[in-house]
Amino acid sequence: MAKLSFPRYFMSILVSLLLWFAPINAQAEVFESHFFTVDLGSSWRVSGRPHNMPHSVNVNFVNNNAKSSINIVIGSGQIQPYALLVNLQKTLRSQKAKVGKIEQDGSLLYFEFNLNGLLGFSCSATNGKDVSSITVLGNPQAGKRLLSEIKANDHQLFPNF
Repeated sequence: MAKLSFPRYFMSILVSLLLWFAPINAQAEVFESHFFTVDLGSSWRVSGRPHNMPHSVNVNFVNNNAKSSINIVIGSGQIQPYALLVNLQKTLRSQKAKVGKIEQDGSLLYFEFNLNGLLGFSCSATNGKDVSSITVLGNPQAGKRLLSEIKANDHQLFPNF
């Protein structure tokens, strides 16, 4: 067995200690985009690779403990929120989801759905230039809590919980 020199031995112990204490000292992840910033806390994380450009964002957040996910898409576009939601309803119905009617809360349009026992809702809004599409699946209350923590650069694009 090769003998470790003191500096290598010390570095080996240091690396082991850092790995051991890393979860304790881990900081919550903050997601930032041109449109919003959100502190994900210890429960939520980014899933997959987000598309995060100055003119658009498409990101998925998941919370395994709450069995919930959120997809947020924002960018300039020609589609209006009502048409966007109608298309989403058609897609969900093709997957045998039970879909509620589109309702309005201020400038925000939304509908609720049940997809194979998973509850959710989708909402959309526009500021005249950009359009948002937000879908929560699994645990709507957990999704609403995270959405309420968003620091939006334009509040017209997000629900107000």
